[in-house]
Amino acid sequence: MKKLAILGSTGSIGQSTLSIVEQFPERYSVAALAAGRNIDEAFAQANRWRPKIVSVVTEELAARLASRLREAGVSEEHLGRLSSPIGLDLGARTPEETAVSIAAEIIASRWGGQGQRLTGLAGRIHHDAMAEP
Repeated sequence: MKKLAILGSTGSIGQSTLSIVEQFPERYSVAALAAGRNIDEAFAQANRWRPKIVSVVTEELAARLASRLREAGVSEEHLGRLSSPIGLDLGARTPEETAVSIAAEIIASRWGGQGQRLTGLAGRIHHDAMAEP
């Protein structure tokens, strides 16, 4: 099964992607949603898919989304996955670099990484590629 991170999940391409996931649940699951500002659609998506990470653009929107999800009966464990802003501090300046910082946080969250530089770390620098989290 492919685990997907949907950046721009509330836009037309993100919604189209989620409709494909809906059609093929044996092939795809939603691991992360980056929803932007559309809090109503973010709520519907987070409630439906329960991904490991959900991001909206501001802390205020994250608080509003968390409140709505809590009222809908979403567990505190799932609410703890709500993130704003999302990404690791890589010093990103461009949209492409920002996408890399978001992907880096998703990978670190999935596999338990700390986001530290590999230089100077003892032991193996790459985790077992076949292990599932």
